[in-house]
Amino acid sequence: MLAVIPASGVHEQAAWDSRTAIATPHRLEANVQPDSTSPLNLKRLGFQREGCSTAFRFINGEWSDRERWAITAEMAQAEAPWPKTS
Repeated sequence: MLAVIPASGVHEQAAWDSRTAIATPHRLEANVQPDSTSPLNLKRLGFQREGCSTAFRFINGEWSDRERWAITAEMAQAEAPWPKTS
């Protein structure tokens, strides 16, 4: 399993397929400020709230919390408006 953690707060875990040498995203995770509009957009995209990370980031001299949202490849496929592939 490969974990990529960019500075934006979005985390991706990918499975490596050695036959095609392509990293296939399995899970995306987003950590967002609870008082922003981001959770509404994440919910619309099929993400599910997994909890709250207290004292997640130190910003402007104080620790701030973040809501943790995630979606897996299986969840995204189930939510997809296009025909499913097998």
